[in-house]
Amino acid sequence: MIPVPVKYIKKNNEIQIPENINYKENQALGSEAYKITVNANGAFVEYSDHRGKIWADQTLKSITKNGKISECEIYDYPKYHHRGLNFDVSRHFFSVEEVKKVLDMMSMLKMNVLHWHLSDDQGFRIESFKYPDLQKESIDYYTQEQIRDIVNYAEERGIEVVPEIDMPGHTRAILAARPDLSCTKRKLKPGKDAGIYKRIFCAGNEAVYTFIEELFDEILPLFKSNRFHIGGDEAPKAMWKTCPLCNAKLKELSLNNMQELQGYFGGRVTDILKKHGKRPIMWNDALVGNKVSKDAQIQYWTPSYNRQTVEFAKAGGEWIFSDMHEVYLDYPYSMTGLKKMYEMVMDFADEGGFESYPPIGMEACLWTERVDSDEKLEERLLPRLFALAELSWSGRVSTYEEFEERCKEEAERFSQIGYTVKDQAWWNPKGEEAKLEAEAFMKSMSTGCIEEDPEEMANWEEEQAEEGKNNYAADQKYKERFLSMWGSDPSDGQL
Repeated sequence: MIPVPVKYIKKNNEIQIPENINYKENQALGSEAYKITVNANGAFVEYSDHRGKIWADQTLKSITKNGKISECEIYDYPKYHHRGLNFDVSRHFFSVEEVKKVLDMMSMLKMNVLHWHLSDDQGFRIESFKYPDLQKESIDYYTQEQIRDIVNYAEERGIEVVPEIDMPGHTRAILAARPDLSCTKRKLKPGKDAGIYKRIFCAGNEAVYTFIEELFDEILPLFKSNRFHIGGDEAPKAMWKTCPLCNAKLKELSLNNMQELQGYFGGRVTDILKKHGKRPIMWNDALVGNKVSKDAQIQYWTPSYNRQTVEFAKAGGEWIFSDMHEVYLDYPYSMTGLKKMYEMVMDFADEGGFESYPPIGMEACLWTERVDSDEKLEERLLPRLFALAELSWSGRVSTYEEFEERCKEEAERFSQIGYTVKDQAWWNPKGEEAKLEAEAFMKSMSTGCIEEDPEEMANWEEEQAEEGKNNYAADQKYKERFLSMWGSDPSDGQL
């Protein structure tokens, strides 16, 4: 079973699964918790809340074999209350049916947050009646009715849908419809390839904030969550430095640099969200501006801003673990194999562990620049999502070898109901073929939009240096860990 319950006493006797399960609400159990008792008298479930009942049902389904269930006692509750998957539908669009299939997968694994990445350089995927050119430029999108349907579908399965519109960077698809919101106002098209584009929202233009407020007025009611992700990552400042409006705003506010201007931008957007009763989530890049609201949650993906994340966490800030070297599922199995993921070390590299300021949860990320079909999507997720689900619900409760045996059972169960699971031979690949796969992936990451439009590609290493990137030791330690599955010599395999 994945994830493993906190307490599971299995007995020898089997009974036919009862037609009627005896349910009883018991709020004293705590959030998302449940108890199951199966004996000769039937099956009895106590649950704390809506999710607790759903998770109990999922457990009953997983331990029922051929209509029979062993007598047992189960008591279960989660380690973390944010157990998420970031699903990027901007780089490649996925149908409503596939989104629902992913939600079913998550619910079976007791994962409770779908972080729905709906806007990026390559596409804006939300229908807007106020700004119809947004979906006109992006072509594929979800209607507002489809979004409501997906949000309700997720809620019925215990899942909160947290939408993301990334800003001020990764906004090329929006700027394709509204070029007047960039610093240069130059007409452009949505991005075709992966990469970091220079052209972003103009932080000194009041029209940008008016646009955001009017767009939020329209789309925020589509989502029931009180959280909304506003990105804040990979926002090159080259255009801001030469922009009269940005420089005027810098002077008006007596700011020291463009990083602080991004902090101001994030604060303005946070204020708009608060009017709607929404709480912002941002990637940890946003901490560089030193203006992140105490109410915000930070999603830790890059060690490049290790120090800032540690300071935020130590000050009591809530944060989510999404380390790119550990839980990025767009990476091939030759780079992040199942064993590596299950045995991940959750820490801040040079800053050590975080027992005194733990995260509120864990979230795997699936970016889809190189994932262009339902089959590829599901293979990227399964079986690696099994590891994330167990670590975030139970913690690491077994050896990898025992976990892998349970993965084989779960892989069979998921395959039988129509999911594409990665072939077992590639769960932890080694050798020349795996090395070539990793090299090809790394090469594709380093080209991206350079080939599409060299002038638009940001010099990100230079940008990070200017933002006070002082985590070289952390980066090196993570790199060594990333390569460790290949042994001491990176030339033996993984880059």
